[in-house]
Amino acid sequence: MSVNQLSNIENSHSVPTVETIIKLSEALCVTPDYFLLGLAKNVDKKSITAITQKAMLCTPKQQKLIGEFISLLINENY
Repeated sequence: MSVNQLSNIENSHSVPTVETIIKLSEALCVTPDYFLLGLAKNVDKKSITAITQKAMLCTPKQQKLIGEFISLLINENY
């Protein structure tokens, strides 16, 4: 990920893909809901890595559905 791309995401000039959110989550050792809801939880790095690897095999449409499903799961807990 380039500095320019990260800057665009931070400044709301672009929307990150599910894959980007997962990669950032892994790099920062936080769960995706940290970015989506501003919440940090304990991270099982092996699980996040496994999910990332599977998500990378999906089409962009499937990745969007994964993101929506994760959002649904997060909202269900609140």
